[in-house]
Amino acid sequence: MLLLASLIEIWLPVDPTARGWGGPRWASTLIALASILPLLVMRQYPMGAVAVSFVAACGNLALTAPEQASFESFVALVVLVYGAGAFLETARAIWTIVVLEVAVVAVGLLLALLDGYDSLEFF
Repeated sequence: MLLLASLIEIWLPVDPTARGWGGPRWASTLIALASILPLLVMRQYPMGAVAVSFVAACGNLALTAPEQASFESFVALVVLVYGAGAFLETARAIWTIVVLEVAVVAVGLLLALLDGYDSLEFF
């Protein structure tokens, strides 16, 4: 459902940026696939799935900045972080979540510094 919603938001409106998808439609489609399809392998490769989805979500941010990025990428990432906590042993789950949080803060600060945000609205 997330992928279907993403593809509808990318291909149907005249301006997909208003729906959280920016850049060329083909690039947004690839980003949607890369951010949502890791849900299919969450149980077997929780850390890899989180990493791929996070990189894709960063790509989505880069294409839509300074507008708000898509909700579907965010939901997929939240489910994947939950999966990392559920399917990894405790120590690896904690480290995965800590590294992800540090990466989120780093990306937020980078966007704030390089993209000229007036405030840290990324957070």
